[in-house]
Amino acid sequence: MERNWDLVREIMLNVRELPPRQSLRCTDVEGYDAEVVAEHMYLLEQAGLAEVTMSRSLNGPASGRVNRLTWDGHEFIDLMQSDTQWSRIKESLKERGVDFSFDALKGMAQVLVQGLISG
Repeated sequence: MERNWDLVREIMLNVRELPPRQSLRCTDVEGYDAEVVAEHMYLLEQAGLAEVTMSRSLNGPASGRVNRLTWDGHEFIDLMQSDTQWSRIKESLKERGVDFSFDALKGMAQVLVQGLISG
């Protein structure tokens, strides 16, 4: 499975909008296979961006839910929340031939935000 940054962003945006003590299940994300969503939820946990509960059966697909974003998760998604900003980040990385890694996305987002601030 290849990491899908648009899906990662969508999961995080959806979780951020939830009321306290409510979680996002892998079946709640429309337009994606639930098992793929569950695997991306697991990646969010590995990156320290979210608290996730995963279930795996021996013969069935993985499932999961995101319980909340971590502090770093909120910081990360705050940089990427705007559709315009998200498009700029992806386009800037493509133009420079940079791989879409967590550090590259975060770094480019910070550079673009600094440019907006210093105007």
